Amino acid sequence: MTSETLQRLEQNTEVKKHYASAGALGKNKLAAIPLVLAVFSAFGAYFFYDISKNDAAYSSYLYVAIGVFVACVIAFIVMQKAAYKKTLETLDEVPACVAKVITGNSEAQLYYGIYTTGRRRHDIDFIEGIAWKIANVEEETDNRIKTKIRNMFAPKLESAGGGTPLPLPEEFTDGEKVFQRQFRFGEVKKATRDALELNDGRFAVLAFNNKGVLVENEHVEG
Repeated sequence: MTSETLQRLEQNTEVKKHYASAGALGKNKLAAIPLVLAVFSAFGAYFFYDISKNDAAYSSYLYVAIGVFVACVIAFIVMQKAAYKKTLETLDEVPACVAKVITGNSEAQLYYGIYTTGRRRHDIDFIEGIAWKIANVEEETDNRIKTKIRNMFAPKLESAGGGTPLPLPEEFTDGEKVFQRQFRFGEVKKATRDALELNDGRFAVLAFNNKGVLVENEHVEG
């Protein structure tokens, strides 16, 4: 992977469309509300279904819970479709970035990665330099920054699922916006995992509203 391949990827609208759905997921934070309500209503439906076996009076509560569940699922789908449509309208603004694995759980294939969406997003030497600073964070003289970096890359990601990209302190990254995010390599193709080793832990992401989405190697080199 080179800066030239990243530039080509950044201009490839068809590839961006392929990852737009993943990029849109979580874009509308309000979509979490119907999703949470759907989970609670599903538990409620199960609870009232069990009780209604012995007392038919609870059947009405069961139907209400089912109705809430269905309504929440529909609301979530509608909101996600709107987010997806918005994402498709802004594909030209989605940058391709070089990312670097920092640390993680090899058994779970879950890793912390870093990338920048700024002007140095194709700069391999820059991202390698930030990775080096993270690996040698004990040399950092600012205790506040040192503590923050330690916490951001602490070995606690086994139970996490990725989530929101977190910015590193800009004092630590020479003023460049560098993000940390978790990536699941167990869900990608073998060729992508092989390329990760070949590229010394580097891989490509498409950043949808700063959320880095891992790109399969076939789309990077293709």
